[in-house]
Amino acid sequence: MKYTKYFTVLIFFFASLACAVDEECKRYLDGKKFLELSNLYATGFRIKQYDTFKLIDFKNSDGVVTRSIILADSSLSLNGECKHVLNITVPVRRIVSISTTHIPVLDMLGELGTVVGFSNLHFVYNDHLRELYLKNK
Repeated sequence: MKYTKYFTVLIFFFASLACAVDEECKRYLDGKKFLELSNLYATGFRIKQYDTFKLIDFKNSDGVVTRSIILADSSLSLNGECKHVLNITVPVRRIVSISTTHIPVLDMLGELGTVVGFSNLHFVYNDHLRELYLKNK
């Protein structure tokens, strides 16, 4: 899948910023066809592929959707129906890592070049990221 590495990064960084799909947005999305992407190993979320965007729904332990994120190739206009849902343009080009625990994942994905900020250099033990920081990149 084209955006697999971006899904992982987005889930870490943006899950706390999203809110659930409200009734107006739900009515708008109900009229659209989608494909639910299979998720064999992870729990707590589902991904729906629409024609021009993906919708990630995060569920609580009871299976109730509590937050949602829309991933779109460009700035997607949903005619204002989904104004309370976080809309993210993919691929993500710039990231601020608030927690240094995200840095090894970004390094593994080969995306350290997207990090434009982090909480504290004192706690960063990744040599490659320290080099980028010292070179002002």
